[in-house]
Parts: sequence; structure tokens; C-alpha cells
Amino acid sequence: MLASSRSNYFRHVLRGRDLSMSAGGRGTVRGQRDGSPQFRGHGDGGPSYDRGRGNGGSGFDRGRGRGGSFGGRGRGMLSGNTGGPRRGMRGGRRGDGGPVLYDAVSSAKPDARVSRPRLSALLQRLKGLDSDTLMPVRRTFGAAGKEAVVRTNYIAMKLPTRPILEYRASIEPKPESKRIRIALMGNLLAAPILAAFKDQLAHDHAERMYAATPLPVADDQALEIPLQYHEPGEGSNGQTRPPKEYILRLNFVREHDPSLLQRFLNGDPELKNWDSAPTLTAYNIILSQAPLRAGGFRIGKTGGDNKYFFPTSTAPYLGGGIVALQGFFLSVRPAIGSLMANVNVATMAFYTAGPLAESLAAFRRDCPGGNPDAFLSSLRVETIHTGFIRTIRKLLKQKADQFMFDYEGEQISNPAGECVDVGQPGKPIVIPIELCRVIDGQAYRNNLTGNQTSAMLQTACQPPAANARRIMSEGVSRLGLDGNSAVANGFGVKFEEQLATVPSRVLASPAITYANNAVARVTDKASWNLANVKLARAGTPIDDWGVLMITEHNCVDAFTGPQDMGFTSLIRAFTGSIKQYGVDIAEKPFAIKAKLLPRDPEDRIRRASIAQIRKQIAARRPKLLLVLLANDDNFIYGGSSNYATSNSGYPQSAPRQALLRTNLASNTWPTLPLRLLHSDLTMVVGVDVTHPSPNSEFGAPSIAAVVASIDDTYAQLPASLRLQRGTKEMIFTELTEMMAERLALFRSKNNNKLPARVVVFRDGVSEGQFKQVLDEELAAIRAACSKFSSGSGKAYAPKLSIIICAKRHQTRFFPTEQETGGDENGNTRPGTMVDVGVSTIFGRDFFLQSHYALLGTARPTHYYPIYDELGWDADDWQKVINTLSWDFARATKAISLVTPAYAAHLAAERGRCYLREYLDGRGSDEQSVDTKDREVIRDHKFERAKRDWGQGVHERLKDSMFYL
Repeated sequence: MLASSRSNYFRHVLRGRDLSMSAGGRGTVRGQRDGSPQFRGHGDGGPSYDRGRGNGGSGFDRGRGRGGSFGGRGRGMLSGNTGGPRRGMRGGRRGDGGPVLYDAVSSAKPDARVSRPRLSALLQRLKGLDSDTLMPVRRTFGAAGKEAVVRTNYIAMKLPTRPILEYRASIEPKPESKRIRIALMGNLLAAPILAAFKDQLAHDHAERMYAATPLPVADDQALEIPLQYHEPGEGSNGQTRPPKEYILRLNFVREHDPSLLQRFLNGDPELKNWDSAPTLTAYNIILSQAPLRAGGFRIGKTGGDNKYFFPTSTAPYLGGGIVALQGFFLSVRPAIGSLMANVNVATMAFYTAGPLAESLAAFRRDCPGGNPDAFLSSLRVETIHTGFIRTIRKLLKQKADQFMFDYEGEQISNPAGECVDVGQPGKPIVIPIELCRVIDGQAYRNNLTGNQTSAMLQTACQPPAANARRIMSEGVSRLGLDGNSAVANGFGVKFEEQLATVPSRVLASPAITYANNAVARVTDKASWNLANVKLARAGTPIDDWGVLMITEHNCVDAFTGPQDMGFTSLIRAFTGSIKQYGVDIAEKPFAIKAKLLPRDPEDRIRRASIAQIRKQIAARRPKLLLVLLANDDNFIYGGSSNYATSNSGYPQSAPRQALLRTNLASNTWPTLPLRLLHSDLTMVVGVDVTHPSPNSEFGAPSIAAVVASIDDTYAQLPASLRLQRGTKEMIFTELTEMMAERLALFRSKNNNKLPARVVVFRDGVSEGQFKQVLDEELAAIRAACSKFSSGSGKAYAPKLSIIICAKRHQTRFFPTEQETGGDENGNTRPGTMVDVGVSTIFGRDFFLQSHYALLGTARPTHYYPIYDELGWDADDWQKVINTLSWDFARATKAISLVTPAYAAHLAAERGRCYLREYLDGRGSDEQSVDTKDREVIRDHKFERAKRDWGQGVHERLKDSMFYL
């Protein structure tokens, strides 16, 4: 087993700071008579082992979420180091100086549209529908748990009385780029023939236009409008070009009837399969006009979910040439009885407007090891000498004095300065960077460094009440939801004045049982302590283990060597904690010290240092290797992890969690009450895909992961990994192979029996991809089952259910009363369940916040059963998923995403370590690739990645939780 941690963290331990086996316990280190520290955990607010799904956290597990410092209450840096700013949170954070709860009302009631009589009437209408397996229809609402009323970040809309008319715009000649088309559509409303309709028109800057009243267009004819396009910046510095002439044609497409939409919202059974997407797109585009016409800029999918930001001179600087800009998310969502405007506070990184040379210098200074090509790729700049707006294709290696420029009148101050290519493939246009200026409003798509992430969280991570107040005090007016939007008024769209209120329930925490029927004490923060308990099943003794100390070049080492008093104290504390929980471990490990080579700009992913580390540990094959990392270098961590799991066959453990994971291979997790799962032989499955990031090479592959349980604890989830093309989200051929592997392992662990039921939790797909999951992935799972036969010789066909798990949504809840539904920070309590008011009309979906939010505003997970042969009711599914969220092997706490789905994400992310050169090595060079060559290059890159991937996970580890 390979476990790793940061040496800085262990320095913290030896100074008497916290370390507790409990995610919620505040740990202390107390000296014994022999001078060694003793781990003891007590109280609340210790280090966080689960950070949700966001940008990671410090401490042992940086996970997926917005972590905190080691005290569990500080804001801290996300680099894994113990330093960095901390901000106390006791007593409830008040990010804007206001009350802990937003609009606290002791007798709050749900909106009338979700009253009990109306909900009963809805269920009565749905009884006539016979869909209980494929996209199952809601039969009941959940009833378990303590009732509470919460506010949501949804504002109810009042539909217009007249239809919305849709037109399709076509432009001739075809614009050379999307940017030109957007500019032409922006000029459309200034056309004299449309001037009288200005406040009754909305368009998407592409091809869709909507009108509140008929335009002067005959049904079978087109309205032709002449338009001109001027290149941005033309006319400055004496540079002029003649405008380009275009003809825009408008053709009528269809009407969007508000009465039909209202019938759908009311749950009319005849409209269950009605495609609401075109109508929702129309309303999204109508609502987008107010922020865009007010000078805002949009980030997101046209006609769908969008974030709107507004120019400001006070944006916090994050370092590296980028700033944090705050704006608002806005999307139209259908809900029971009403169309809703989903509004949330949004924070994104943007490039700093100004001289390009300064931004590039800041990036190199603040982002050591960063890729300048990725930083500059697709960046829009204004050329100072001509005033034209250009798009950077790539940074050139040649300096300015190696080119001949044909422009007179501008003196280049730095002949040896760098240059960028702003032309097209095969037609370069070279400009010195000192003559370029970054224009405003450009989102930064690359990964943030640890320091940048920490600075971003200082701005973005605000308590729920502060976010709710900002939505109502600023967002409503900025987005035109206050009744003052000329376009919304022109279409007859109105809005309620308050955030919607809906009923919720707080599910009880499950009983967590250890050896000798010892029940863990669960706190109100959904965490428990391992003090005075032993693991439910004895683990395999660790009789051969070692410590690898990796230190940075020219840095002070945390330990001088194996004889260092601090090191020996650490080992005594570590082994003592392991033994405390019933696991036998050798007292003295072997120790290896490895010093990294100096950083080399030509070796950004540190191949040479990784090779040196591998050479030093090649001769050893211990059961556990504890790695102490010098800093938060992902390339070093990834390289050592890759070697352990693919080359040497160490049973791999995720970093910073060795105390909890040294014996997971031997089923040492506690027992949870999962009666429904235990009633028949059941396998739970998690499926996820991780995709290339903006820092990845063009054509880099995606990594698909499938994890599945092998016993009745449902905590043991071995994984299968496969590569697939980077443009592909769905898993088809690979899924059949991986599911077959999981079923075979399950059978080998259960007396040659296959599961009678399979429950699949699918992460990472949107509502628009549900059909693909049902058409492709369901068939792939069935194909995997067909490879086996049942005991009677018949074809093996277990009962199957598929639940989509979504975290990338913008639904938030705000408690109305602290005693019934809120915690001390103003978040809803762990176990909060909402299946009414913001869920879909016909489906069985629900929102569950199973975890305690350490920082900011809690984000629930949206669970949506899309295929169900088990036939459980709402309470059954909700209880099972909530309980499984307490079964995560890396934390003594409930996590934000059901464990199988979270484990699949971790497994897919671990696969990135094997392809770090592709996924995190160079950054995308897409702008340098000619369009006609892209598929060829993508195919070549994929085949090369497959060769480098090789066997993937080592044979000795393929049936283990190597990814933890």
C-alpha cells in the first residue's frame, strides 16, 4: 500500500496541532512518559477528510470540494500546506455582516403551488401513467424525516397571456467566424424596420429570434435586412477598412403557447413526453436580454444555463494575470405548478485587462511550472499600433528581432521581446507582445494554482445568507427580474418578489456500528470519532512497510533522516494510532530519503525527478509505503502514484489518509443499516468519466471508471479503468468490458453467486444525455450480464436500476428557522431532503444534502432515477442513498455524493496519474491544429496514449481499491 502526506503536515502534528481519526473531532497530540505523542480525538471541528467536489482542500484529502484548513473551521490555503490565511467560523460566518439566516421566519409556509392538496391532486393525475421502469413516474413523495421549510434560490415566474413567436435568422454570405455572426446579430435591433419592436424582440446572437408580436414577415417569405460589419478597432491609429456587407433573412418558425406550457407544469398526463426544451430556450433567451443590454457579458451555453458578469474596477486580484469576477447565474427551470428563474451567485476567474507583456510576466512569476502557451491560447488582444482585435494562436519561440515588420510609426522598446502569432494555420501574423493589450471580459479556463484557488475562495466562498441577500439586493435588478426589464415586460413575463419556499425533511443519521456492537457517536455535523472503537473486521497485519521522504532541491528538510527525533516520534504516533483500532503493524519501518532534482523549464512535468524516485524504491515491495511529500507538486505525486499502481504493484492508497486506509483491503469499515440492500444479493455500482482539461494536449483521451461492491458492507469498491476518446462522454464498448470484470469479481467473492440486483449510480451526465444513457449504457450493462449464466442455466438478467447523480447544478437551499432546519453557519442540516417544489413534474428526482458544509453554501446532490426495476418507493430510495453517503472509506463523516459515484470519480481521477504528460503536461495546442487535420491528430494521440497506458493498473491491484 502506498500512502502519502505532506511533510509540513507532520511538522504540525509534532508541534501539538490537531490530528484526529475523526473528520469532525478536534484532535490533540498529548505527550506520553516516553516523549512520543499520543493521538486523541474529541469534540467537533477537526480536519476535514471529505471536501465535497470542488477545488480541493488542505489536510489529508483534497478531494473534490472547497476545503478548509486543518482545524476544520479555517479557510486556509488549498495547497495542502499548513500555512495560509485562516478565518474563524465559529458562531456562524457572516460574510456580509448580516444575520446567520436569510429572512428567518419561525412560521414560514411553503408556496401555495406546493400545498398538500395540490400535491395530492398531482399524484392523482399521474396515476393514469404506466411508466414505472423507463423514466419512472412519481407515485409518492417522501415522508420520512423531520419536516422543515426552506427557501430556494428560485423565483416563480408568471407566464404571458399571448404566444411567443420564434423566427430563424440566416446570413449571407456566411460569416467567416462566430464572432462576426454575433456582432451582426447584435446590430440587428438597430435596423430601421425593427426599431419599433425593440422591446418586444430577443435573440441569441446566433440564429434564433423571438418576438412578442408578429413581425412584418409573410408566412412563406423572409424578411431581408441589410447589415454592415466593421472589424473592432477599425478607424483608430489611421487604420481603416471598408465595411463588409451582409443580408440577414428572418423566417417564421413556430409559436410557443403559454397555455400548453402551463398544462405541462401542472402535470397534465397527456404532456409527459412533451419536449419542453424549445420553449424553455425561448424564455432563457428572453431573460438574457436585460443583463446583456445593461453591458454585461455572458459565459455559458446560448439559450441555456448562463452566467452574467459586469465590468468592474474592484475585482480581487488572484495573481498570475487573472482576477476574480462576481456575477450571477440565471436559468429557467420547470417546476411543479410554475416556471422558475433559478438565480445564484457566480464567481469566475478572468484575465486582467491591460498590457499583455505584464500579464504574461505575472503568470510566469506566480505560476511556477505553468504553461505560457495554455495561458495565451485563444486570448483576444487589441493591437496597439492598429487598434484591431486579434486572437492569439500561440506564443512563438523566435524573438522580435528575428522578424521584419512592415508597420511604421511604432517604436519597439524591446527588440529581444517575445512575439505571438495571431493569424491562421499556415497564414501566421506575428506581433510583438509589447504591442498587444488584453481586452476585458475574457474568462480564464485553465486550472488555478493552489494560491490562486485559495484567493478565489476568499471571494467566492460566502455563507448562504450572504449569497441569498446578494441575489435579492443586486442579482434581481441586474438580471431584470424586478419588473423593470423592458424586454421581459414587452413579452408579458412577470416575477414574484421573494425567493420560493418549499417543504423539506431532515433524514435521521444512520447507526454506525463497530466491533463488539460499539455504536459511534455521530455529531450534528454528520461526523463521528473513532476514539475507543475497534474496526468491525480485523485487518491484515502490516509486517513490512516503509517511509519514503521526498524533499525539494535547496529546501530545508522536515527530517534529517530516520534517526531524527521528530521522525521517530511521528512513527510511534502513526503505529500507535493504527494499533488503537485493532490493526497490527510493525514498529520499525525501513526509510528512504529522496531529494528532487532542480526544476527545469524544459521538464515541466519533472520526468527526471520521478525517474530518480522510482530508481530508489525499485528494489522494495512493502505492504505499505508512506510517502512524505515536500510540497504540493502534482507531478511528483502523480508520478509516484503511477509507479506504485501500474509498475510496482503497491496496493495504492490516496494521499494524506493513511491512518484510515491501511487495511481497507481487508474489509475493516463499520456496519451500516442497509436493510433494503441486504434483503437480496445486491451489487452497487458507480460510473464516471474524467475528461481532458484546458491544460491538456489536443486530442488527449478521457478516462472511464466503473467501481462496484463485492460484499454486504458496500464500502469495498474495486475499480476498472479504460481510455476513451476525449470528445466522448458516453461509455459503450468499454462499459460492457468493465461491468463484466466487476460481475466476475463479485461472483468470486460470494460463493460463485451473482447479484440478484444491480444499482448503478451514474455521475457526470446532464439531463440532455439521459436518453443516451438509456439507449447506449443500459444496453452495454445488459450485454455484460449476458456473458454470464444463472445457476439454473438460464440467461443471467438481474433486476437493474440506474440513478443519475448531478452536482453541477445551481440549486441551493436556505433554512427559514435554525432549530428545525439550519446549522450554526446558516446552511441546511445534513440529511436535508427536498423532492417538492424544485424537482421535475413527472420524474422521481430529489435533492439530498447528506453532508455538513465546512465552508460557504452547501450544495445538495440531485438524484434522478431514470430506470428502475427494483420498484422501491420514494422513502426507500432516499434512505438508501443517504445511508450510502455515510459509507465512504476515506472519511468518518457523511459525504456530499453517494459513495459509489464518488469512488468512481476518484478512480477516474487516479487514472490521470498514468497520463499526466497528456492531461496536465503541455496545455491545449488546438489553435495550432488545422481543422482538416484535427481528427487525424486526435486519432494518433489516442493511440499513443493507449500505448503509454499499457496494462494500466498492475495485475496485483486490479481487484482492489487502489485509487484511494
